[in-house]
Amino acid sequence: MLLIRIEDWEQFADVCGEYFKDIKPVDIVVEVGRFFDPEWLIEIEVDAVLSEEDTEQVLQPDPGESYPRVSAETPVPQAG
Repeated sequence: MLLIRIEDWEQFADVCGEYFKDIKPVDIVVEVGRFFDPEWLIEIEVDAVLSEEDTEQVLQPDPGESYPRVSAETPVPQAG
């Protein structure tokens, strides 16, 4: 997680704990000076391993884009 205010790390960790309570991903928290958009408070980078089928269903680039855009609303396939 990249944070504008490092003192906010516990709040963001609590939210991540709600979403990732069963898998406990490795993470790191770093304070940064600013983001491109001055209203942003946090940036979260995620790497994921998906099956070929999941990749075809979930991560399709928008027309004219060379990479898929993923947001908090993007459905995440469940393992198993």
